[in-house]
Amino acid sequence: MNHLGLELGDSPEEILTNLQEGRFDPDAPGVSGRVGSDRGYQDRVRQVDAATPARFNADRTRLHEASGSAGKLAIFAVRVDTFVAPNEEQVFWAGTNDPSVLTTIRRRILGEFEELPEMCEYMHRSYFDASDHYCKDTFLFLRFFNSSLLPKLFRLKASVDGLIGRVPRSPAHVSDRVLQRLGRLWPDHLPKRLRASRDRYEHMLMIKANDDVIAPSRALLEEIFADATAGGFLSCTKDEGDRAILHRFVAGGASSRFHMVEPKHAGGLIPLDVALPRNLEAWHEVVPDDVRDQLAAPFVLAHFLCHVFHYDFVALPGVDVVALRERLETHLDGLGAKYPAEHNVGHLYRAEAGLRDFYVGLDPTNSFNAGVGQTSKRKHYA
Repeated sequence: MNHLGLELGDSPEEILTNLQEGRFDPDAPGVSGRVGSDRGYQDRVRQVDAATPARFNADRTRLHEASGSAGKLAIFAVRVDTFVAPNEEQVFWAGTNDPSVLTTIRRRILGEFEELPEMCEYMHRSYFDASDHYCKDTFLFLRFFNSSLLPKLFRLKASVDGLIGRVPRSPAHVSDRVLQRLGRLWPDHLPKRLRASRDRYEHMLMIKANDDVIAPSRALLEEIFADATAGGFLSCTKDEGDRAILHRFVAGGASSRFHMVEPKHAGGLIPLDVALPRNLEAWHEVVPDDVRDQLAAPFVLAHFLCHVFHYDFVALPGVDVVALRERLETHLDGLGAKYPAEHNVGHLYRAEAGLRDFYVGLDPTNSFNAGVGQTSKRKHYA
């Protein structure tokens, strides 16, 4: 099926060959009526009093062909929208010990700004520390080398671990342990002002604003933090901003690295990406105390404007991870949350009925990625 709006031929062989060899007009106009992104997203995320999440994987209104297909199609190409590159960028870093301050910032940005910031990322002190301690080597690699080299690095790591793993009684994850130690030898990679913010505040917010969004962002932060008891904020230099964004970017690997290099203190992993209701103001109290007491590391990040939270938990040794996850999911269900929010269900989550119907419509014979979303692995979903 060719819905790209590009003339590629008629037969599957012609279409795929012309696509692979680039024999098409790259400037051909898009197909009328088709879009490459969610044009209603800004309006939806601004509805801060809605008791439902802004975006989540199983939202039936946003599942279409390749979008959300989760391996039920062979996808050879997609067309996406492009956007004008900004002329000016500014990263702001805010910190507070009162989560309600960040709630106020979120509600005012979504309610008052004509255009939204490019990024608005929440980071709890736990994840700041985790990224600092367990992702420093990845930070340095991306700082000094091209990100396109990462796949080669991962393949090299896998090869090294595979070879050493053949030696009897050899430790697991040798490459990660070595990289972890090498990273500690490097001088401090984070700006002093960001460290000072971390030392003073538990809750941090990074805002990346472009062009016309810079001035209102600065004005709002100056107003909010005119009261010093509310916290403080930084207008980052270019270097500080780049390092802050990279620190946030690499943080996703912290929980798995912790699990690898701290086996005596770590049990199983519980990664959850959760879309919380847009009107939930107690977002910082979502994890119940009985769950928190069973965790060695409760790492929390969020795409703050849309209320999509990443909970990357490492359980204490001996904890029943399956039971703990079920307890946490039951609690989230009671809040009206949806998960996974932005990742596919894979074979870990049960697909909701609407998502399952979407899979069946794409792949009625169940030939691709059978069992995804805990659906049947049998032909025709028997």
